[in-house]
Amino acid sequence: MPGGSQEVQLTLGSPDAAYGTYSLRLCVAADNPLYPFATVPVTIKVNAAPSVAITAPVGGDELHGKYEITWVATDHDDDEDELLIDLAWTRDGETWHELGTGLANTGSFEWNTTLVGEAGDAFRLRARVTDPAGAFHEFVTDEFTIVNLAPRTPTSRFTRPPRHTARQG
Repeated sequence: MPGGSQEVQLTLGSPDAAYGTYSLRLCVAADNPLYPFATVPVTIKVNAAPSVAITAPVGGDELHGKYEITWVATDHDDDEDELLIDLAWTRDGETWHELGTGLANTGSFEWNTTLVGEAGDAFRLRARVTDPAGAFHEFVTDEFTIVNLAPRTPTSRFTRPPRHTARQG
């Protein structure tokens, strides 16, 4: 195509290609007598989605007050400190309440379970990990119980002062 351009679709491998970074040089012919060929360096990254698993709490656990949620998040082609974590909880499996979004991948988060309101035995947590390219993975725990006991109020003992009786005498 003299003086024009042409789109080219280049298919490498398959959708199941191994993740990683690939480098190649693309040689193209040009309609220019001074530069009849051009070599273009190309780098392609086949991105693997990260993975995450909540390690605590697990199904069947009973939580009270402040609780440390723990997880493990990994990625085959990005550093673990580049991953972002979103945490949410549900009591019915449909309505999710955010605990935090875009959290650093530290492996733990302190959750004050007293803020969930009414206790119950069908709570679940969801962790979502996202890598720098936007690929993500979600993990949802099995059901666990939250039982928050009513706060104890300090009890006071009032004692009646001794009665003074007047002596007659």
